[in-house]
Amino acid sequence: MRGRIAVLGALAAVPAVVAAAVPGELAVQPGSRVWVAGESNTSSFRCESAAPSGGAAAGLDLPRAGTVGRAEIVVPVSTLACGVQTMDEHLRDALRAGTSPDIRFAARRVRLAPARDGWTATLEGPLSIAGQTRPVRVVAAVTRENGQLRARGATPLRITRWGIAPPTLMKREVVVRPAVTVGFDVLLKP
Repeated sequence: MRGRIAVLGALAAVPAVVAAAVPGELAVQPGSRVWVAGESNTSSFRCESAAPSGGAAAGLDLPRAGTVGRAEIVVPVSTLACGVQTMDEHLRDALRAGTSPDIRFAARRVRLAPARDGWTATLEGPLSIAGQTRPVRVVAAVTRENGQLRARGATPLRITRWGIAPPTLMKREVVVRPAVTVGFDVLLKP
């Protein structure tokens, strides 16, 4: 169980990246969510944060295509919840919340391409989890809804890239798989 939580927390940051940016004209809004989903040899799990923060160096009138500023998103490890208090505690422990309280993505490049209902955004930059930083690329579907932008997507990750060993429980009877999916649904507006 402890291993599952660690994996989920570490990966929850990736989707958040797609939705936010370096403090600028747009800010992450309430109602935004980032989650990590994965499996062990016995069950599946999902841990979610409803408290990502960040901003984007862009306005609501995005160009049809091209590059748009930079983006940053932060997910406090303490806000990741798996629905079981013990899992939440193990997750915070595994992600070293005491010394690395936040998961942070700083997209140094955000490219836009036209899509049927909006844009496809490709964000590239460093993702920091549990004291380790690695480059990632995240793709999001971006639409304009009710006076704000909405970025949604999911990205597969391997926790071992951030030095997180696949957790085991109950004397290795339960083994968390290193592949997880980080999902996000992020709202942005001025």
